[in-house]
Amino acid sequence: MPVNNDPMSDATDLKTEVHSTHQRIDALRDRMDQNTTFLIQRMDNMQAELRKEITSSVAALRTEIGGLRSEMTGSVAALRTEVGGLRSEMTGSVATLRTEIGGLRSEMAGSMAELRKGIESVDKSLGAAKIWAMTLCYTLVGAILIVIARGLKWL
Repeated sequence: MPVNNDPMSDATDLKTEVHSTHQRIDALRDRMDQNTTFLIQRMDNMQAELRKEITSSVAALRTEIGGLRSEMTGSVAALRTEVGGLRSEMTGSVATLRTEIGGLRSEMAGSMAELRKGIESVDKSLGAAKIWAMTLCYTLVGAILIVIARGLKWL
C-alpha cells in the first residue's frame, strides 16, 4: 500500500473515522433506546398481568365470600381464616413480583452505567486523536515551509 503524505488526505481520513465513530455511537444509543423501550414494555405487561390476576382473584374471593356468608351463618371464624390465607398468598405474590421488577431495574441501571463508561472512553480517545492530528498538521506545515525556504534559497 503506497504511503500518502498528503495532509488533506490524513485530515479527510480522520474526519471519516470520526464520522464512523459517531455513527457507531448513534447505533449504540439506538440499541440502548430499543432495549430500554423493550424493558419498559415488559414491565408494563407484567404490571398489567398482575393487575388482571389480582382483579380476577379479588372478584373470585368476593363471590365466594358472598356465597359462604349466605349459606353459612355459624362458621364466620373459619371463613375469616380462609380469607386471611388467600390474602397472605396474594401478598407473597405481589412481593415476589416487586422483587423481580426491582431486579430488572437494577440490571438495566447497571447496563446503562456500563454503556455510559464506554461512550466516555470513546469521547476521550477522540479528544486525544484530535490533538495528535493537529500536531501532525503543524509538523507538516513546518516541513513544507522549510522545503520552500530551501527551494527559494532563503536558508
